Amino acid sequence: MEFGNRAAKRLCDGLAVYRARDAAVTDTAGLTAALQAASSQPWALQEERATSVAALLSDASAGLTVTEGALARALGPGKMAAADVRQIRTAGGKITAIVPIQGMILYDFDLPPFTTGMRQLAAAIRELAADDAVDRIILDIGSFGGTVTGVEKAAEAIFNARQHKPVIAAINPLAASAAYHLASQATEITITPSGDTGSIGVFAMHVDTSAALERAGIRVTFVKAGKFKTETNATEPLSDDARAHLQATVDAFHDKFIADIARGRGLSAAMVRRTFGQGRMLMAQDALRVGMVDHIGTIEMVLAGRSASPASGRGAAGSTPLPRNSSRERLERERMELDALDKRLAQRIDTPSDRRRSRLEELRR
Repeated sequence: MEFGNRAAKRLCDGLAVYRARDAAVTDTAGLTAALQAASSQPWALQEERATSVAALLSDASAGLTVTEGALARALGPGKMAAADVRQIRTAGGKITAIVPIQGMILYDFDLPPFTTGMRQLAAAIRELAADDAVDRIILDIGSFGGTVTGVEKAAEAIFNARQHKPVIAAINPLAASAAYHLASQATEITITPSGDTGSIGVFAMHVDTSAALERAGIRVTFVKAGKFKTETNATEPLSDDARAHLQATVDAFHDKFIADIARGRGLSAAMVRRTFGQGRMLMAQDALRVGMVDHIGTIEMVLAGRSASPASGRGAAGSTPLPRNSSRERLERERMELDALDKRLAQRIDTPSDRRRSRLEELRR
Protein backbone atom coordinates (compact mmCIF):
# COMPACT_ATOMS: atom_id res chain seq x y z
CA MET A 1 0.00 0.00 0.00
CA GLU A 2 1.68 3.22 -1.09
CA PHE A 3 1.05 6.28 1.09
CA GLY A 4 3.29 8.86 -0.54
CA ASN A 5 7.03 8.64 0.02
CA ARG A 6 8.47 6.44 2.68
CA ALA A 7 9.39 8.51 5.72
CA ALA A 8 13.11 9.24 5.78
CA LYS A 9 13.44 8.74 9.50
CA ARG A 10 15.22 5.58 10.64
CA LEU A 11 13.78 3.40 13.33
CA CYS A 12 14.93 4.79 16.65
CA ASP A 13 17.34 2.66 18.62
CA GLY A 14 15.94 0.86 21.59
CA LEU A 15 12.27 1.64 20.94
CA ALA A 16 10.10 -1.23 22.12
CA VAL A 17 7.30 -2.23 24.43
CA TYR A 18 8.60 -2.37 27.98
CA ARG A 19 6.73 -5.00 29.95
CA ALA A 20 6.64 -5.16 33.72
CA ARG A 21 5.22 -8.08 35.66
CA ASP A 22 1.65 -6.77 35.78
CA ALA A 23 1.63 -3.89 33.32
CA ALA A 24 2.92 -2.79 29.93
CA VAL A 25 4.30 0.73 29.37
CA THR A 26 4.17 1.53 25.65
CA ASP A 27 6.65 3.78 23.84
CA THR A 28 4.48 5.73 21.40
CA ALA A 29 7.56 6.92 19.52
CA GLY A 30 8.40 3.30 18.82
CA LEU A 31 4.92 2.69 17.49
CA THR A 32 5.18 5.76 15.24
CA ALA A 33 8.54 4.61 13.90
CA ALA A 34 7.22 1.12 13.17
CA LEU A 35 4.30 2.57 11.22
CA GLN A 36 6.66 4.84 9.30
CA ALA A 37 8.70 1.82 8.24
CA ALA A 38 5.55 0.01 7.11
CA SER A 39 4.06 2.90 5.15
CA SER A 40 5.55 1.96 1.77
CA GLN A 41 5.00 -1.80 1.92
CA PRO A 42 2.37 -3.88 0.10
CA TRP A 43 -0.40 -4.92 2.46
CA ALA A 44 -2.57 -7.98 2.92
CA LEU A 45 -5.59 -6.86 4.90
CA GLN A 46 -9.31 -6.24 4.57
CA GLU A 47 -10.02 -3.48 2.07
CA GLU A 48 -12.56 -2.01 4.50
CA ARG A 49 -9.69 -1.22 6.88
CA ALA A 50 -7.65 0.61 4.24
CA THR A 51 -9.06 4.09 4.97
CA SER A 52 -8.38 4.03 8.71
CA VAL A 53 -4.95 2.46 8.24
CA ALA A 54 -4.14 5.00 5.49
CA ALA A 55 -4.88 7.88 7.84
CA LEU A 56 -2.79 6.30 10.56
CA LEU A 57 0.20 5.75 8.29
CA SER A 58 -0.17 9.21 6.79
CA ASP A 59 0.20 10.73 10.26
CA ALA A 60 3.20 8.49 10.99
CA SER A 61 4.87 9.35 7.66
CA ALA A 62 4.39 13.04 8.38
CA GLY A 63 6.28 12.63 11.64
CA LEU A 64 3.24 13.00 13.90
CA THR A 65 3.26 10.87 17.04
CA VAL A 66 0.72 8.04 16.88
CA THR A 67 -0.66 7.41 20.34
CA GLU A 68 -2.15 4.20 21.64
CA GLY A 69 -5.53 5.96 21.72
CA ALA A 70 -5.27 6.87 18.04
CA LEU A 71 -4.39 3.29 17.26
CA ALA A 72 -7.43 2.05 19.16
CA ARG A 73 -9.73 4.48 17.33
CA ALA A 74 -8.35 3.47 13.93
CA LEU A 75 -8.19 -0.25 14.45
CA GLY A 76 -10.90 -0.90 17.00
CA PRO A 77 -10.48 -1.98 20.60
CA GLY A 78 -9.77 -5.59 19.70
CA LYS A 79 -9.80 -8.37 22.24
CA MET A 80 -7.57 -7.75 25.23
CA ALA A 81 -4.97 -10.49 25.10
CA ALA A 82 -2.06 -11.20 27.38
CA ALA A 83 1.11 -9.51 26.19
CA ASP A 84 2.95 -12.83 26.29
CA VAL A 85 2.17 -16.40 25.35
CA ARG A 86 -0.17 -18.01 27.87
CA GLN A 87 0.41 -21.55 29.05
CA ILE A 88 -2.13 -24.00 30.42
CA ARG A 89 -1.01 -27.23 32.06
CA THR A 90 -3.09 -30.25 31.10
CA ALA A 91 -4.02 -33.22 33.27
CA GLY A 92 -1.09 -35.24 31.91
CA GLY A 93 1.39 -32.60 32.99
CA LYS A 94 1.95 -31.28 29.48
CA ILE A 95 1.51 -27.64 28.49
CA THR A 96 -0.85 -26.07 25.96
CA ALA A 97 0.62 -22.80 24.70
CA ILE A 98 -1.81 -20.09 23.54
CA VAL A 99 -0.27 -17.61 21.14
CA PRO A 100 -2.29 -14.42 20.44
CA ILE A 101 -2.35 -13.05 16.88
CA GLN A 102 -4.33 -9.86 17.34
CA GLY A 103 -4.91 -6.56 15.56
CA MET A 104 -2.79 -5.23 12.71
CA ILE A 105 0.07 -7.41 11.49
CA LEU A 106 3.40 -5.57 11.34
CA TYR A 107 6.95 -6.73 10.77
CA ASP A 108 8.67 -5.83 14.03
CA PHE A 109 6.31 -4.18 16.49
CA ASP A 110 4.32 -6.34 18.89
CA LEU A 111 1.67 -4.50 20.93
CA PRO A 112 -1.26 -6.81 21.77
CA PRO A 113 -4.13 -6.41 21.15
CA PHE A 114 -3.41 -3.68 18.61
CA THR A 115 -0.52 -5.16 16.61
CA THR A 116 1.32 -8.47 16.20
CA GLY A 117 4.98 -8.45 15.15
CA MET A 118 5.97 -11.17 12.70
CA ARG A 119 9.55 -11.41 13.93
CA GLN A 120 8.36 -11.88 17.49
CA LEU A 121 5.69 -14.39 16.43
CA ALA A 122 8.14 -16.51 14.40
CA ALA A 123 10.61 -16.57 17.29
CA ALA A 124 7.91 -17.58 19.78
CA ILE A 125 6.63 -20.39 17.54
CA ARG A 126 10.12 -21.79 16.99
CA GLU A 127 10.80 -21.76 20.73
CA LEU A 128 7.52 -23.52 21.53
CA ALA A 129 8.11 -26.12 18.80
CA ALA A 130 11.45 -27.02 20.38
CA ASP A 131 10.09 -27.18 23.94
CA ASP A 132 9.32 -30.81 24.83
CA ALA A 133 7.13 -29.67 27.73
CA VAL A 134 4.68 -28.02 25.29
CA ASP A 135 2.19 -30.60 24.03
CA ARG A 136 0.31 -28.38 21.54
CA ILE A 137 0.14 -24.81 20.30
CA ILE A 138 -3.09 -22.85 19.86
CA LEU A 139 -3.11 -19.71 17.71
CA ASP A 140 -5.79 -17.36 19.08
CA ILE A 141 -6.49 -15.26 15.97
CA GLY A 142 -8.44 -12.02 15.83
CA SER A 143 -6.83 -10.01 13.05
CA PHE A 144 -7.81 -8.25 9.83
CA GLY A 145 -4.29 -8.63 8.41
CA GLY A 146 -1.62 -6.06 7.73
CA THR A 147 1.70 -5.63 5.95
CA VAL A 148 3.08 -8.60 4.02
CA THR A 149 6.62 -8.13 5.32
CA GLY A 150 7.67 -11.00 7.56
CA VAL A 151 4.45 -12.99 7.15
CA GLU A 152 6.07 -15.64 4.94
CA LYS A 153 8.71 -16.45 7.58
CA ALA A 154 6.17 -16.55 10.40
CA ALA A 155 3.97 -18.85 8.29
CA GLU A 156 6.96 -21.09 7.65
CA ALA A 157 7.66 -21.29 11.40
CA ILE A 158 4.06 -22.40 12.02
CA PHE A 159 4.22 -25.01 9.24
CA ASN A 160 7.51 -26.38 10.58
CA ALA A 161 6.14 -26.48 14.14
CA ARG A 162 3.26 -28.71 13.08
CA GLN A 163 5.77 -31.35 12.01
CA HIS A 164 6.61 -31.77 15.72
CA LYS A 165 3.31 -31.20 17.54
CA PRO A 166 -0.29 -30.18 16.85
CA VAL A 167 -0.79 -26.51 15.98
CA ILE A 168 -4.46 -25.49 16.09
CA ALA A 169 -5.56 -22.16 14.62
CA ALA A 170 -8.66 -20.80 16.40
CA ILE A 171 -10.25 -18.01 14.35
CA ASN A 172 -11.73 -15.92 17.12
CA PRO A 173 -13.55 -14.23 15.42
CA LEU A 174 -11.61 -12.96 12.38
CA ALA A 175 -8.69 -14.14 10.24
CA ALA A 176 -8.46 -11.95 7.16
CA SER A 177 -5.76 -11.89 4.51
CA ALA A 178 -2.31 -12.11 6.15
CA ALA A 179 -3.95 -13.52 9.30
CA TYR A 180 -5.43 -16.38 7.26
CA HIS A 181 -2.03 -16.86 5.63
CA LEU A 182 -0.76 -17.70 9.13
CA ALA A 183 -3.81 -19.79 10.09
CA SER A 184 -3.56 -21.90 6.94
CA GLN A 185 -0.21 -23.31 8.05
CA ALA A 186 -1.62 -24.90 11.20
CA THR A 187 -2.41 -28.59 11.58
CA GLU A 188 -6.11 -27.73 11.62
CA ILE A 189 -8.35 -24.67 11.77
CA THR A 190 -11.44 -24.08 13.91
CA ILE A 191 -13.57 -20.98 13.34
CA THR A 192 -16.06 -19.58 15.83
CA PRO A 193 -19.69 -19.91 14.61
CA SER A 194 -20.05 -16.17 13.94
CA GLY A 195 -16.53 -15.81 12.55
CA ASP A 196 -15.27 -14.60 9.18
CA THR A 197 -12.20 -15.45 7.18
CA GLY A 198 -10.76 -14.95 3.72
CA SER A 199 -9.71 -11.77 1.91
CA ILE A 200 -6.99 -13.75 0.15
CA GLY A 201 -5.32 -10.99 -1.80
CA VAL A 202 -2.71 -8.24 -1.80
CA PHE A 203 -3.00 -4.61 -2.78
CA ALA A 204 -0.98 -1.42 -3.01
CA MET A 205 -2.38 2.09 -2.93
CA HIS A 206 -1.04 5.29 -4.44
CA VAL A 207 -2.52 8.62 -3.36
CA ASP A 208 -2.24 11.34 -6.02
CA THR A 209 -2.27 14.79 -4.38
CA SER A 210 -1.16 16.71 -7.48
CA ALA A 211 -4.56 18.33 -8.15
CA ALA A 212 -4.90 19.46 -4.54
CA LEU A 213 -1.38 20.89 -4.57
CA GLU A 214 -2.08 22.74 -7.81
CA ARG A 215 -5.22 24.31 -6.35
CA ALA A 216 -3.18 25.38 -3.34
CA GLY A 217 -0.51 26.92 -5.58
CA ILE A 218 2.17 24.49 -4.41
CA ARG A 219 4.72 22.97 -6.79
CA VAL A 220 7.08 20.22 -5.63
CA THR A 221 10.44 19.65 -7.31
CA PHE A 222 12.53 16.53 -6.76
CA VAL A 223 16.29 16.51 -7.22
CA LYS A 224 17.10 12.82 -7.57
CA ALA A 225 19.68 10.26 -8.60
CA GLY A 226 18.19 7.09 -10.02
CA LYS A 227 15.54 6.92 -12.73
CA PHE A 228 12.87 5.29 -10.58
CA LYS A 229 13.72 6.86 -7.21
CA THR A 230 10.56 8.98 -6.93
CA GLU A 231 8.24 7.05 -9.24
CA THR A 232 5.53 6.48 -6.59
CA ASN A 233 5.63 9.91 -4.97
CA ALA A 234 2.27 11.41 -4.05
CA THR A 235 2.79 14.77 -5.75
CA GLU A 236 2.19 13.51 -9.29
CA PRO A 237 0.02 10.92 -11.04
CA LEU A 238 1.28 7.36 -11.16
CA SER A 239 3.01 6.61 -14.47
CA ASP A 240 2.16 3.50 -16.51
CA ASP A 241 5.64 2.12 -15.85
CA ALA A 242 5.33 2.65 -12.09
CA ARG A 243 1.87 1.11 -12.09
CA ALA A 244 3.18 -1.95 -13.94
CA HIS A 245 6.00 -2.32 -11.40
CA LEU A 246 3.58 -2.11 -8.48
CA GLN A 247 1.26 -4.61 -10.15
CA ALA A 248 4.12 -7.06 -10.67
CA THR A 249 5.07 -6.74 -7.00
CA VAL A 250 1.50 -7.29 -5.84
CA ASP A 251 1.11 -10.29 -8.18
CA ALA A 252 4.32 -11.86 -6.85
CA PHE A 253 3.14 -11.57 -3.25
CA HIS A 254 -0.26 -12.97 -4.19
CA ASP A 255 1.30 -15.96 -5.97
CA LYS A 256 3.36 -16.76 -2.86
CA PHE A 257 0.29 -16.24 -0.66
CA ILE A 258 -1.66 -18.77 -2.77
CA ALA A 259 1.23 -21.27 -2.83
CA ASP A 260 1.62 -21.19 0.96
CA ILE A 261 -2.11 -21.67 1.54
CA ALA A 262 -2.11 -24.61 -0.89
CA ARG A 263 0.78 -26.19 1.01
CA GLY A 264 -0.82 -25.66 4.39
CA ARG A 265 -4.29 -26.86 3.41
CA GLY A 266 -3.18 -29.76 1.19
CA LEU A 267 -4.79 -28.31 -1.95
CA SER A 268 -3.45 -27.38 -5.36
CA ALA A 269 -2.64 -23.72 -6.00
CA ALA A 270 -5.14 -23.75 -8.87
CA MET A 271 -7.89 -24.96 -6.55
CA VAL A 272 -7.14 -22.26 -3.95
CA ARG A 273 -7.09 -19.56 -6.61
CA ARG A 274 -10.35 -20.75 -8.17
CA THR A 275 -12.41 -21.37 -5.01
CA PHE A 276 -11.45 -18.81 -2.36
CA GLY A 277 -8.26 -17.05 -3.45
CA GLN A 278 -9.67 -13.91 -5.06
CA GLY A 279 -10.20 -11.63 -2.07
CA ARG A 280 -13.70 -12.26 -0.72
CA MET A 281 -14.54 -12.82 2.92
CA LEU A 282 -16.51 -15.95 3.87
CA MET A 283 -18.67 -16.72 6.87
CA ALA A 284 -17.98 -19.80 8.95
CA GLN A 285 -20.29 -22.26 7.16
CA ASP A 286 -19.09 -21.18 3.72
CA ALA A 287 -15.45 -21.38 4.82
CA LEU A 288 -16.05 -24.94 6.03
CA ARG A 289 -17.79 -25.89 2.78
CA VAL A 290 -14.89 -24.81 0.54
CA GLY A 291 -12.17 -26.31 2.74
CA MET A 292 -10.73 -23.15 4.28
CA VAL A 293 -11.35 -24.48 7.80
CA ASP A 294 -11.80 -27.89 9.38
CA HIS A 295 -14.31 -27.23 12.18
CA ILE A 296 -16.79 -24.72 13.50
CA GLY A 297 -16.47 -24.18 17.23
CA THR A 298 -15.38 -21.74 19.91
CA ILE A 299 -11.89 -21.39 21.30
CA GLU A 300 -13.22 -22.83 24.57
CA MET A 301 -14.03 -26.02 22.65
CA VAL A 302 -10.53 -26.06 21.23
CA LEU A 303 -9.01 -25.62 24.68
CA ALA A 304 -11.18 -28.44 25.98
CA GLY A 305 -9.90 -30.71 23.21
CA ARG A 306 -13.36 -31.06 21.68
CA SER A 307 -12.23 -30.77 18.07
CA ALA A 308 -10.73 -33.37 15.78
CA SER A 309 -7.26 -34.58 16.67
CA PRO A 310 -4.63 -34.60 13.91
CA ALA A 311 -4.44 -38.37 14.18
CA SER A 312 -8.15 -39.20 13.90
CA GLY A 313 -9.36 -36.46 11.57
CA ARG A 314 -12.74 -36.72 13.32
CA GLY A 315 -14.69 -34.23 15.38
CA ALA A 316 -15.85 -35.09 18.88
CA ALA A 317 -18.87 -33.77 20.74
CA GLY A 318 -19.14 -30.01 20.69
CA SER A 319 -17.49 -29.39 17.33
CA THR A 320 -18.66 -29.50 13.75
CA PRO A 321 -16.62 -32.29 12.13
CA LEU A 322 -15.84 -32.69 8.49
CA PRO A 323 -17.80 -35.35 6.61
CA ARG A 324 -16.17 -38.70 5.88
CA ASN A 325 -14.62 -37.30 2.73
CA SER A 326 -13.22 -33.94 3.83
CA SER A 327 -13.90 -30.71 1.97
CA ARG A 328 -10.31 -30.58 0.82
CA GLU A 329 -10.42 -34.12 -0.58
CA ARG A 330 -13.73 -33.42 -2.33
CA LEU A 331 -12.47 -30.17 -3.89
CA GLU A 332 -9.27 -31.80 -5.09
CA ARG A 333 -11.25 -34.67 -6.62
CA GLU A 334 -13.52 -32.18 -8.40
CA ARG A 335 -10.47 -30.34 -9.73
CA MET A 336 -9.04 -33.56 -11.18
CA GLU A 337 -12.37 -34.38 -12.78
CA LEU A 338 -12.61 -30.90 -14.34
CA ASP A 339 -9.04 -31.13 -15.67
CA ALA A 340 -9.81 -34.52 -17.24
CA LEU A 341 -12.97 -33.09 -18.80
CA ASP A 342 -11.02 -30.15 -20.22
CA LYS A 343 -8.58 -32.55 -21.89
CA ARG A 344 -11.38 -34.64 -23.38
CA LEU A 345 -13.13 -31.55 -24.74
CA ALA A 346 -9.86 -30.27 -26.21
CA GLN A 347 -9.38 -33.57 -28.03
CA ARG A 348 -12.87 -33.37 -29.53
CA ILE A 349 -12.56 -29.87 -30.97
CA ASP A 350 -12.70 -30.02 -34.78
CA THR A 351 -10.83 -26.91 -35.91
CA PRO A 352 -10.77 -25.58 -39.50
CA SER A 353 -7.09 -26.55 -39.79
CA ASP A 354 -7.99 -30.11 -38.78
CA ARG A 355 -10.67 -30.26 -41.45
CA ARG A 356 -8.26 -28.90 -44.11
CA ARG A 357 -5.66 -31.53 -43.26
CA SER A 358 -8.30 -34.28 -43.49
CA ARG A 359 -9.53 -33.00 -46.87
CA LEU A 360 -5.98 -32.82 -48.26
CA GLU A 361 -5.35 -36.40 -47.21
CA GLU A 362 -8.56 -37.46 -48.99
CA LEU A 363 -7.52 -35.65 -52.19
CA ARG A 364 -4.06 -37.27 -52.14
CA ARG A 365 -5.70 -40.68 -51.90
